[in-house]
Amino acid sequence: MENKNSIIDTHFIQTTPPGEKQQTAMNNRTGMSMVAHSILNKKIMNSKTIYLSGPEKNFHEFEKVDKELTAMGFKVINPHVICQSVDPKLFKNEEDYWQHCMRLCIAELSAFADLLVTLTGWEDNRGAKKEVGVARELGFIPVEHIVAFLSRYEANAN
Repeated sequence: MENKNSIIDTHFIQTTPPGEKQQTAMNNRTGMSMVAHSILNKKIMNSKTIYLSGPEKNFHEFEKVDKELTAMGFKVINPHVICQSVDPKLFKNEEDYWQHCMRLCIAELSAFADLLVTLTGWEDNRGAKKEVGVARELGFIPVEHIVAFLSRYEANAN
């Protein structure tokens, strides 16, 4: 069974012998098979470079999460930092500037990120939705919300 919203396909594990009522070992929270969940967990926990994705207006959360993840030993790709290196005065209008920044950010995401971490409000932001879409389309960059990532990180650290 393929889940279009998941980075990895979910596979069912038979837990009963053939002929008996078939059951599957599934993670009830995610709906993924236990094997798929384990593979995803390992990929996420082995991530070294994290791309942050969220609404541009949420600068303070980007800054806070960037510092927190950096202190935890991760390399962080922060689109705010990328776009600050571009002078908006070089463009005819704000839309042209935004598109240029998106091209730069998508290039960084696709070339260097092991994991994309979403921040609060990403679902309502066109740039963040594009970044998440690219990560999912590429298929090798897992996507996880910051709260879930930090929870997973803490659980694996103990």
